[in-house]
Amino acid sequence: MGLWFRLSRKLHPDITLGMTPGEEDLKEMPSQARSVRETQKDHYERAIERRRSLLIERGADTDRIRKDPHLKRLRAKLRRTAKRIGALQALEKQKEELALRKQKKLEAKTDEKPEGSAEEGKKEPKKKKKKEEA
Repeated sequence: MGLWFRLSRKLHPDITLGMTPGEEDLKEMPSQARSVRETQKDHYERAIERRRSLLIERGADTDRIRKDPHLKRLRAKLRRTAKRIGALQALEKQKEELALRKQKKLEAKTDEKPEGSAEEGKKEPKKKKKKEEA
């Protein structure tokens, strides 16, 4: 948004972007929470449907609807959000696999070692040599 909008927003806080008060917070949150991204995705899908129905009401043909800059912007935001949700799903899957591997590794260690071998495995700390100054 331009400088004019930010300045006018300070002077006139009633100016909105055509969003409801709850939706205004969803504008551009760079959140890592999947639930927030899902909410953003739903918001953009509803906005696309509202814009498309508005254009149909005005009698726009399919070619003009496809080229509408507002729809292009909303679809781009929807694609970005969907891509981010996919990345978050991949991260969640990776974390689950890592936790499973750690658990299996821990179980394997406990199965291999008898209870008395824990004391045998300890090493004595090395003594540090003092340098003599001549």
